[in-house]
Amino acid sequence: MNQRTIKTAIAVTGTGLHSGQPVDLEFHPQPINTGIVFERSDIVGSNPIPASAFLVQDTMMSSNLVFGGTRVGTVEHLLSAVAGLGVDNLLIRVSASEIPIMDGSAAPFVGLLLQAGFCEQEAAKRFIKIVRPVRVTLKLTINGQSYVLMKALSSILRLILIIRPLIKIFSMHNCSFQRKTSLSN
Repeated sequence: MNQRTIKTAIAVTGTGLHSGQPVDLEFHPQPINTGIVFERSDIVGSNPIPASAFLVQDTMMSSNLVFGGTRVGTVEHLLSAVAGLGVDNLLIRVSASEIPIMDGSAAPFVGLLLQAGFCEQEAAKRFIKIVRPVRVTLKLTINGQSYVLMKALSSILRLILIIRPLIKIFSMHNCSFQRKTSLSN
């Protein structure tokens, strides 16, 4: 399975959820192994911001990436669309400190990227291989804990999500997801 980017650049304008200001958003194809990178067009000489979980510095009301003093926020729906569509290399140029909210979901970003089309690149995708169970736990002071457990079962990835709500009127939720390693449609 090879890496991919978009075929052609595409743009949209929306409104920042927190600022209420107009935000221009552009998507540009990128070379192999570039990854997903944000660029702030409103800040001359700003540092590009790689889309990396290690750069998340604030999750109050949205997910915010910060690198070299440059920040871009409300990235979660856009990055969900990019990941869901299997895009590996992409420049996302944004004219403000946050991604426009659009309709509050990933759907407008999915539609925009589908409109741009995709280009398969001549390099293999890079994957994380889970070789032993991984458990991430959030300890809650009221009601116990919530956690995600990931297990690799031969060629199947199994995710188990346990959510214990903070308010006792809600019940505990369990969810299990399995998918074969093939991500082809």
